[in-house]
Amino acid sequence: MPPGSMAIYREVTGGDDFDSTSWVDVDHDTTVHEDAMTFDKEVSAGTALLEDGHYLALWSERSDISGTLDRVTHHGQLVLDGTHVYGSYGHGYIRGDEGCDECFLYGSAMFSASASDVLKVQINEEQDTSPSPVRAANHGSLQVLKLDDNWDFCIRRAYRPGVIQDVGDDITWWSDVETDSGSFSISSSYQEIQLEQAGWHLCSYCLGWNNGSTPPARLTCYAWVELDGTAIPQSYSSSYVRVTSGIGGYTCALFMIYATSASLDLIMKTAANGYGGGTFGVGEACTISLAKLPDDLILPLDIYDSTGGQSFDVTETPFDWDAENEDSAAFSHDTGTNPDNIVIAKPGPFLFTGNFYGDRSSGTNRYNTLAKWRKNGTALSYGMFGDYNRGDKNRTPQHGASHGILFPWLSKDDIIELAREDTSTSSGSAPTTVADQMGVQAVHLPSIFPGFYMNGGWFLQ
Repeated sequence: MPPGSMAIYREVTGGDDFDSTSWVDVDHDTTVHEDAMTFDKEVSAGTALLEDGHYLALWSERSDISGTLDRVTHHGQLVLDGTHVYGSYGHGYIRGDEGCDECFLYGSAMFSASASDVLKVQINEEQDTSPSPVRAANHGSLQVLKLDDNWDFCIRRAYRPGVIQDVGDDITWWSDVETDSGSFSISSSYQEIQLEQAGWHLCSYCLGWNNGSTPPARLTCYAWVELDGTAIPQSYSSSYVRVTSGIGGYTCALFMIYATSASLDLIMKTAANGYGGGTFGVGEACTISLAKLPDDLILPLDIYDSTGGQSFDVTETPFDWDAENEDSAAFSHDTGTNPDNIVIAKPGPFLFTGNFYGDRSSGTNRYNTLAKWRKNGTALSYGMFGDYNRGDKNRTPQHGASHGILFPWLSKDDIIELAREDTSTSSGSAPTTVADQMGVQAVHLPSIFPGFYMNGGWFLQ
């Protein structure tokens, strides 16, 4: 099977007990799509990868707790034949008050695998609680895309024994997992990753951090990527930790980067608000993965919210995107008329990525945002993601999240939206979106793979 094959699995039933401090495998009971020459779901959990090479994997889960005001911190990861996949951690926080009795976990990573390796999602709880958190129905998913080994990749970790990176530092990418010199190089300070080629790049990052302060410390850590000094709107993400339920958290994102010329420097920025002391550098948790996409046929979409001020409320509502960097022939988007609608102009399979980012100047209420991808007005039950916000209690007003979704096939005139929903019962003030810090990107997959085999035949450009 050539590059571009994919597998998508989701969980319909749910009900699993997530109350375990050890890593527990989670399975998915429904196959949305599977290219059987590259993937095999016939394993107890996860999927077997039948070919050597590079992959992109995305996972998401939701856990719920009821009848308690306990705080719960959940972590998730990908494992490949029992070994953690660098950069794949995710994190969710529950506070059973004001209706915030669920959390949304998600993560993604690019990695290299050998034929017959088994890829799984695992979940744990940092500290025991009672009653047990339960896996939600129609929320869990695992998505996998086979990448092209002819692409150049850069996978680096921030870990260096004995070195601690505090929140607010530029991340230092000390450790090299894979750096293909044709498209990437690293500066002498190990902070700048130089993009040696102009064009589009796919990027995934995960930052693991600890809030080691005495309770009741609260901390929101957020991160973004700058290219040649300019922030990429879709790269913003955040995560919240409350020491009472566990000190660990993960901030992660999936997005694309366009380099207008060669030799531009990419830097990861971090910051934090709240009460407590956050440090990055949790070993293999701090990872960035980059892939240089081909230049010849790529059909991308790059839109964002340049104004801000969109409110997060209890009604499922799509975000509006009022600015465009790129709107290729595979898409039709209007910044003035129905700016929430992304209309498919060229049929085929797609990868979409998106993020949200909110802020508020007042209010200490709790707030929980779930983001959903919608097709023709109907929310899909895979690829969901979200984040928790505590208002400005000890100044933690920001909240954000970032994830993606694979579409095996979209037809001409299909409409895709990214919608948000407040799942709390809070009556306090809600965050509003922040200008130039959120957006949607997408790519028509046959345009980045030289030969795309699907549905029993070759996809013709």
